[in-house]
Amino acid sequence: MEELVKRVQKMLVDEYRLEHPEFSDYSDEEIALINPVSEPDIISYIALEKMGLQKSIRDIDKMIDSLKEDIHLSQERIDDPKTFSQDRTEARRDMIDDNMRIVRLEDKKQKLLKRITELDNLDRQDNEKRSR
Repeated sequence: MEELVKRVQKMLVDEYRLEHPEFSDYSDEEIALINPVSEPDIISYIALEKMGLQKSIRDIDKMIDSLKEDIHLSQERIDDPKTFSQDRTEARRDMIDDNMRIVRLEDKKQKLLKRITELDNLDRQDNEKRSR
């Protein structure tokens, strides 16, 4: 949670510097005192972070669907009796490459899902802390 607060604080300091150029000589710590992190800031940051991660997951899913379609088309080329031997070999190679890309994308997707779970846990902890 402390790491999250530091990240949000840095974001707030950077944003404050952009909006108030007259404070350019102030240190990050001084600006942090002027513009401290609040609960709504943390909640907003978590929500924005999760939305970005979910968009990335949707993009990955689209890429995986496209690769699966490519695999299907390659399989059709292989199954077509009119396809030359060299084209079949190329189609098999394409299928292997596409499958390897899918594995890498699935791995990336799992990491993003794990990060969403971490953010959910932080959000839950924050809610419990506020309800006490």
